[in-house]
This record gives sequence, structure tokens and C-alpha cells, in this order.
Amino acid sequence: MNLDKVKDKLAKGLQQDGVNLTRAQALDQKRCVQCGADATEFKDSVSKTEYSLTVWCQECQDKFFG
Repeated sequence: MNLDKVKDKLAKGLQQDGVNLTRAQALDQKRCVQCGADATEFKDSVSKTEYSLTVWCQECQDKFFG
């Protein structure tokens, strides 16, 4: 199994009800794979980098990381 498929499987396991995006789709559409919201604004470069890894919007990152 390639790395992108593993990342997709992990993202699917974390998604909230109603969100049906693969990691690649979310990145392409600049949306959050967790909640489906727009993921275009981040509070700093660390959060933007985190998006490239988790594909989570700022709000989902804040909820998880505090």
C-alpha cells in the first residue's frame, strides 16, 4: 500500500459524520478533511505546515492541539 493510501485511510478514521473527502480531494479543494470547512486561512506558518500534514483547518487544529 502506498503512503497516500495510508494517509487517506487515517484521515477517513478521523472524519466527522457527513464529511466524505479523501486527503487528496481536501488538499485540492483547500478544505478540511476533518470537518469539511474551508481551509485557506491559518494563524501562522506552523499551522499552515500542519495543514499540509493533517489536512485540518485552523479550527480543527485548535480543537485538537488546544
